[in-house]
Amino acid sequence: MFGGALRSLMQAGGRAVERLAPEALAGRAMEEAAPRLARPAMEAIAPAVKQYMPRGEAGAVSAVVRPGFFSKLEDVVNFKMGGSMETGELKKMLWNHGVTPAEMDSTLTGLKGKVSKVDVLNEIKENGTRFEDVVLGETDPALKKAAYAAEQSGDVAEADRIWRKGFHGDPKFETYQEPDSVPGSYRELFVTAPVKEAPKNNLLQEGQHEWKDGHSAYADIDNPIIRIRYNDREVNGKKILFVEEMQGPSATEQAKMPEALQKRIYDIGTKRVLALAKEKGYDGVAWTTGEMQASRYDLSKHVRSIDWEQKGIGTPVKLHLTLKDGTINTQIVPYEKVSDYIGKDAAKKVIDDIEGGNVTGSLTGLDLKVGGEGLKSVYNKTLPEKFKKYGKEEVKHEIINNVQVSYVPITYKTPIAYPFYVGAPLGVLSAAHDREQGKR
Repeated sequence: MFGGALRSLMQAGGRAVERLAPEALAGRAMEEAAPRLARPAMEAIAPAVKQYMPRGEAGAVSAVVRPGFFSKLEDVVNFKMGGSMETGELKKMLWNHGVTPAEMDSTLTGLKGKVSKVDVLNEIKENGTRFEDVVLGETDPALKKAAYAAEQSGDVAEADRIWRKGFHGDPKFETYQEPDSVPGSYRELFVTAPVKEAPKNNLLQEGQHEWKDGHSAYADIDNPIIRIRYNDREVNGKKILFVEEMQGPSATEQAKMPEALQKRIYDIGTKRVLALAKEKGYDGVAWTTGEMQASRYDLSKHVRSIDWEQKGIGTPVKLHLTLKDGTINTQIVPYEKVSDYIGKDAAKKVIDDIEGGNVTGSLTGLDLKVGGEGLKSVYNKTLPEKFKKYGKEEVKHEIINNVQVSYVPITYKTPIAYPFYVGAPLGVLSAAHDREQGKR
């Protein structure tokens, strides 16, 4: 029995590792590459392993597939932890192998004293960081099938529950695209951090960290880390994933997020895009320039004037937007939501006036012109740096709609998944840990 099982495991693991062979040949140190190279093999063999393991030991194999991300903590425990260890020694070992304090602190809060490998993996399963994709305009095929099965069995309530879980509505801003995308390819993707039910978890404990996007159109999206609007392009024979927009929640909502996520918003966004492009067989990823963004949201192109009135700081603001065709659109909006209606730059001018003691005012001409310096910094500097760092390739350029945009190719170097957290380089961690413990 075990001979046949062993052959099955070797074949499954071999096929999985074989798919990553070019990466192993790329000259990367095996100490760094081994956990990620072995991960697909673990995922491939996990079902077979469980057939031949005693029930009490099944927890020793952890192979949870997540969209574009994996846990460095989980990998190090799987491939580096042997027998039982004191929690202090365990954390030092994890630190020495590149697991960040942020991931340890958010996951291992329930471990005390001497713990086994199974104990640690169960703690990770219960408390580990989890990201979920919410995609507007797309239904999960598996959930669609499950909903249909429930409907056929007569369980209408269950079918409705599944539909609501699997379909999050249509995209909200499809008109805000550059021309000539592949028809039907537009999507709005949110990387979200679901609220944990486990009371021990201190990263996303229920009731402790809950936030929204900050835009009223996305009020039903829970705990979004980043919003990615994208479509497909065919450019010089290449299939390109084109990022129309990448944006985190509003400043007010970001303040409600765990600090570990606040600091990594664009890291998480670029990782997710690259992993998606790798998974779906794109030839590369490109994104809008800062100038495209500034032009897209320039109010002076659409609005002749904005008149406003209100009764004091914190009270609702009445906005009168006079459009280019003379139409007047009047809205009464919450004080903190003004930017949702007229954009951040114009909203700042209104709020500054209010806080300066004015109760009425008007924006015309150059006041409506969006400078877009923040947008230019994100799209011309931050994103190229992140895509180069995580894409493992130099940023190049392509021409889209007669505009030169940044582009990074998807190659064998592009990872298929990324760690949730990025830590200090190996070798630096041991000394840093010892200093923290007062040993040096």
